[in-house]
Amino acid sequence: MLQKPCMCTFEYTYAGKKKELFVEPPIGGVFDIQRGQIMRTLAESVFNDKNLDLLPKYVEGGALPALISGPGKTARAAIAAGLRIKTGRPLFIICSDETAAANIKRDLELFLEEPCLTLASREMNFYGAESASRDDEQKRLRTLYALASESAPVVVATVTGLLQRTLPPSALRDAATELHVGGRYDLNALAELLGASGYESRL
Repeated sequence: MLQKPCMCTFEYTYAGKKKELFVEPPIGGVFDIQRGQIMRTLAESVFNDKNLDLLPKYVEGGALPALISGPGKTARAAIAAGLRIKTGRPLFIICSDETAAANIKRDLELFLEEPCLTLASREMNFYGAESASRDDEQKRLRTLYALASESAPVVVATVTGLLQRTLPPSALRDAATELHVGGRYDLNALAELLGASGYESRL
């Protein structure tokens, strides 16, 4: 088992003053690297700081909004991940652009060890095209369906992704169906469902 002594420092600003948060190893003096608990331990330790320890209580009690200024990108992800761990509530983060969203998504997945969905804007195509990449649209629909189904524990969204108009949650749930490997399905009913959802048959 690989074990390594570790100490981590976060810098942030509170009440106009720069402060440092020192995260110490757990009892025993080492983080267990093999079991992948180091990042989760860091996130949990964020609220050991006296200036941040009340934040989970504010979230639970509805005493929001709360303003935290100063922490760097990784520290912001650690605070968000710590809230997810402490409260057990879903996490929805809004970022200024796709680069910022990709960065915090990566950090959150490291801290939480659970998948993080993204809600970005879909590319608008104003001219005819025989073929086009639908990857971004598929990711957006997958995230919207997870939100509509209340099965999205962690979501990172961009401002433009939130501003784009979309269909009502009930319509999205009604238009969705699940296909499983080895399953048997009525092709006529499936074709009718896909047609009602906007797909076109081209033979």
